[in-house]
Amino acid sequence: MLFLVIGEPRPERPFTVTATRQADWTPVQPPFNEGEVRSIHAKAGRGAAVLFDVPSNERLHAHLNAGIVSARAAGFPNSQGT
Repeated sequence: MLFLVIGEPRPERPFTVTATRQADWTPVQPPFNEGEVRSIHAKAGRGAAVLFDVPSNERLHAHLNAGIVSARAAGFPNSQGT
């Protein structure tokens, strides 16, 4: 199932996280290599939009609990995606 998850920006000011921004992408690499993250895009300022391709809601929740996307996020399922 495809899910587009759009995370809200972190509460810090953008200039305070610039130096550590690259490290924020590290948790995405394993699910990206496994094919469960199809794409990830940084939003202007802070935050991200991630397209997940997972077999179940439980697997999606496991990724979200791992901190791939900010805690407050909106998810949009697409059950017809292939």
